[in-house]
Amino acid sequence: MPLPELLNASKVSGTPMTDAWCARLAKRHLEHLITSGEDMEKGLVTVPPADLAAYAREVNDWQLSEVRRIRGAA
Repeated sequence: MPLPELLNASKVSGTPMTDAWCARLAKRHLEHLITSGEDMEKGLVTVPPADLAAYAREVNDWQLSEVRRIRGAA
């Protein structure tokens, strides 16, 4: 994942760029590649900026729902 795009996604989403956040973005893209078969023949795969932004929104939504779930359970 290109650093400038990660920095932009972090800034736009208001989420700090941590290792865990980047790993979740990468996981989301790998899931997409596996389920779609897209780019399977490539040795190096990069995430398009629009996809990275969408993954950032999905990950942030998931993180917020997890926080709410955990706080509700306490």
